Amino acid sequence: MQACQQKSQEELLSIIVTSPSENWNGRNGQDYIKLWLNDSLIFSGTYFTQFNDTLPDVPKSFDEIKDFWGMNVALLSKKDMKYQDSLKIRLRLVTLDGMPNEDPISIDSTFYFYPIDSIFDIMFLVDRYKKEFRGYDYYHNSERWEP
Repeated sequence: MQACQQKSQEELLSIIVTSPSENWNGRNGQDYIKLWLNDSLIFSGTYFTQFNDTLPDVPKSFDEIKDFWGMNVALLSKKDMKYQDSLKIRLRLVTLDGMPNEDPISIDSTFYFYPIDSIFDIMFLVDRYKKEFRGYDYYHNSERWEP
């Protein structure tokens, strides 16, 4: 019964946001994220992850950490999606604390992906200093996508 309920990796599309910090989980609770797929809001919430890639002394074993690449904001079934072969992703991040000596900032970007049937994971890295997102599909191409 359980095998029937699990979906293969080819049927799923994972969207991950990474908001790095110099401190252990320093951005947890300090960034607010919204995600739209083809103009429909599907995620709205505060950034949280157990993992921080800037410190070598991770307090949990890697087997216990489910989000080493960042916060998984969406896990979509490609069969259930009504997006044909393309996908429009819009991301907005608002810093709730602001940068040092600055007011809170907002980053808003839109990305287009074609064809989605060959993409399994999309990772968006937040660059607060340049005020942009960088989109990556490491499985197929380690180069970043421009908004």
